[in-house]
Amino acid sequence: MHRFVIAALVVALAQPVSAIEPQAAVAEAEQFAISNVISTVYHEFGHVFIDQWALPILGREEDAADTITTLLLLQAGTAEADTASRDTVAGYFLSFRLFGTVEESTDFSDEHGLDVQRAYQMACLLVGGGPDRFGDLAKEAGLDADRVETCTAEHELALRSWNAMAAPHLAGEGAESAAVAVVYEEATADYQEIASLLRTRGVLEGVAEAITAQFVLPRALTIRAHICEEENAYYYADIDEISICYEYAQLYRDMLLDPDTAGMAAAE
Repeated sequence: MHRFVIAALVVALAQPVSAIEPQAAVAEAEQFAISNVISTVYHEFGHVFIDQWALPILGREEDAADTITTLLLLQAGTAEADTASRDTVAGYFLSFRLFGTVEESTDFSDEHGLDVQRAYQMACLLVGGGPDRFGDLAKEAGLDADRVETCTAEHELALRSWNAMAAPHLAGEGAESAAVAVVYEEATADYQEIASLLRTRGVLEGVAEAITAQFVLPRALTIRAHICEEENAYYYADIDEISICYEYAQLYRDMLLDPDTAGMAAAE
């Protein structure tokens, strides 16, 4: 797998369930799914900001949303945010290992970068912006000393740019964000457990509350978790709605628990 598969992040995650106590394996997989949903909701909020604030973006919007996600998780500074950051990097690497081999299925025309590229870029910004919290990630991801230096500079530039763009939209006295509604639709039998996990842990509400406490959205927004018949997440600008597919959350759970069949249920 060349250097794309980093030992500490992927080999450990790819252990067979039999190598871990079943209850611990399930708990680890559930946290992995939650972490990746959290970062995905932040990513979709990146698209919300770009749309609702009419932000100037040079380059791919998906790359900008990835950068915003990483900066917001870094700024949160909580254990949950740090776990989400690490699990997201690991998720990109593992996704590339399972589904994204260049020889077979990579779509170079996609609006997103390759998962492995997204993993390295997020790791770089995390290391550059939080060396005390994420210094070990540099070694695990195979970032050498020269690259770490550029990571620090890249983070400084990204943070300066983000702060300048976000400054007019910060929450404060007399500035109140438009409401963000969270809706969990009923799930089919195959996705009842993952839907219940997201609902009982308040995953979507947590991100919505963090965003509206910091920033002012000019238009009301809905975050909807539902059955999509695909593993994905979207921001629909025409209806101001973030869509999180239960199949997407389930995919990340299955990537740890049953990687050989991960994603097959939605495909059927």
